[in-house]
Amino acid sequence: MAAKALVAVEQYLQMSFEGPDCEFVDGEIVERNAGENPHSKAQLRLILLLSGLAAWSPLHIRPELRLRLAPERYRIPDIAVFAGEEPAEDVPSTPPLVTIEIVS
Repeated sequence: MAAKALVAVEQYLQMSFEGPDCEFVDGEIVERNAGENPHSKAQLRLILLLSGLAAWSPLHIRPELRLRLAPERYRIPDIAVFAGEEPAEDVPSTPPLVTIEIVS
C-alpha cells in the first residue's frame, strides 16, 4: 500500500481545486462527488423547502459550506442549517442544527 502525502491545515485552507471543493480529514485531501442532475435537483428542492421554514424561524441555510469539525477535519455537506444567529466565521466551527448529505 502506497503512503499518502499529508497536507497541513493552513495549506488546505489556501488551496483551490478544479471541480468541486475537497474535504480535509486528518491531513489528507478527500475528493467529493460533484453530483449530477438528480443530485442537484434534490439539493434545490431541499433548499427551497428549508427556506420556506426560515420565514417563520431564525434558520440560515448554506449549501456546500466548508465546516470545521475538529482541528484536522473539515467537511462540506450538501446543505448545512444553522439556527439562531447567522454564522459569522468564513469557515464555521460551531455545529449547525442539521447537515444534509444527498447520496446519489
